[in-house]
Amino acid sequence: MDSPGLRRREPAERALSTDPGLNSARLRVRQLVAAMAVICATLYVGVVLVALPWSRYWHDNYFSDLFPSWRNWWLNPYVRGAVSGLGFANLYLCLLEVLRFSNELTSPRRLVNAHQASSATMKTDTANEQRGP
Repeated sequence: MDSPGLRRREPAERALSTDPGLNSARLRVRQLVAAMAVICATLYVGVVLVALPWSRYWHDNYFSDLFPSWRNWWLNPYVRGAVSGLGFANLYLCLLEVLRFSNELTSPRRLVNAHQASSATMKTDTANEQRGP
């Protein structure tokens, strides 16, 4: 029973998937997407945690109405400051991630790795051409 997702790969397809240049490019794209996701998530959480305790939504929300005895604690400026402090910590993590991400993009090591990957791809292509069909 052959399903489209469970077919055997031909030798040429296997050779393409073991190409170090192709695999490093795929890995690089995954790393970029993961870094961007972390940056966006920490930025969003940080901004929300910094701004929310000082907005009008902090007074009128589900949780403060759920436990009326906690309302005085919930509206305490120290609690608000602690929540905002967590937001600033998230923004700091976001900044660190942006700096790490920008350093990776501009590092000479990345350029050397890209050159090595392209050289390996060229060597593989040359070997395949010499071998013939």
